[in-house]
Amino acid sequence: MFTSDKLPTTILIGTFLTTPFLTNINCKIGSFKRLIIPAFVAVTFGLVSPHNNIAAATDWVRVDACHISFLLPRDLKRSNREGIDSCIAEFANRKMELSVDYGWYGGRARKDEVTLEFKEKNISVDGKTAQLATYIDDSLYARKNPNRKYVAHLYVVVRPSESERAPMTTSLMITVRGKSKNVEDVAERIFRSVRFQ
Repeated sequence: MFTSDKLPTTILIGTFLTTPFLTNINCKIGSFKRLIIPAFVAVTFGLVSPHNNIAAATDWVRVDACHISFLLPRDLKRSNREGIDSCIAEFANRKMELSVDYGWYGGRARKDEVTLEFKEKNISVDGKTAQLATYIDDSLYARKNPNRKYVAHLYVVVRPSESERAPMTTSLMITVRGKSKNVEDVAERIFRSVRFQ
């Protein structure tokens, strides 16, 4: 127990011992501020964005169509086209077009004489393995319609066939077309945002 005559000495010793500790803490806080402030500014103003700039971007919205939901640039507007045997949904703006086909008749993209720079890779879409193909469409129609030149095509099996006699596989196919190569990056962001309902 401290007595009144020992209290000044105790305060003096405590001050002596804690001063270096507090100085060290202040130095660390100063270093922390120097690190955290630029990081905060970068995230706030979009220099660094989590989730590949999808969830944080205010110009993207989540839409529902054909038993899935996915993120899209806000200015992509849906058309009135509908399918018969499959669920069809189409969206477009001045720079790109996107079509969704959910049903029995989808398929993966194939390389042929009018698919230039064809590349294919597997990606994960809501826990399912999907095939993502990118290429340049060199068909006559695409040459006359430059908005359809660069293509990104997603194919994923949603539900395998349950019968060998009637092999009807339920699949999702999404095709994005645009007039510049960066449509490939935009398409992959869209594809990775897909959630099955």
